[in-house]
Amino acid sequence: MSWSADFQKGLTAYKSGDYATALREWTPLAKQGNAFAQSNLGFIYRIGDGVPQDYKSALKWFGLAAEKGNASAQYNLGVMYRKGQGGPQDAKTALKWFRLAAEQGNASAQYNLGAMYENGLGAPEDFEAAVKWYERSAKQGNKSAQLSLDVCSQSDKKFHRTIWKK
Repeated sequence: MSWSADFQKGLTAYKSGDYATALREWTPLAKQGNAFAQSNLGFIYRIGDGVPQDYKSALKWFGLAAEKGNASAQYNLGVMYRKGQGGPQDAKTALKWFRLAAEQGNASAQYNLGAMYENGLGAPEDFEAAVKWYERSAKQGNKSAQLSLDVCSQSDKKFHRTIWKK
């Protein structure tokens, strides 16, 4: 993957805590359609690094990057829709974005997709689908997925529901 000098300059600045420079470098790139810059701006606005936290701006930038297939942005959109950040909670939309990111190998999205199937959020409860996605995530080292699989194997097809609630 080839990074532009401006993108790299923004990344270096962000990692050193210079959020103003990161924002200055990434904003023009994001406006030009760079999905990585768009996703990073989404993250900046979601977290509030160097800017006031702004979920609507985060949704905008994540949405633009997600539509281009950026798995990180797709995962973050899933989180925002699941939590109702920047708009109403929408489990079906969260499920859609988690699935797209999960299918690209995003371990956090795979775990969240498993949890949504486990708890019937955005789709009917589906034990087999939950296990499938937990296994994929666990194989990548996701500790939460590993714990969910361990609990599952000890509970005869019923998960311990402490993390996610309807």
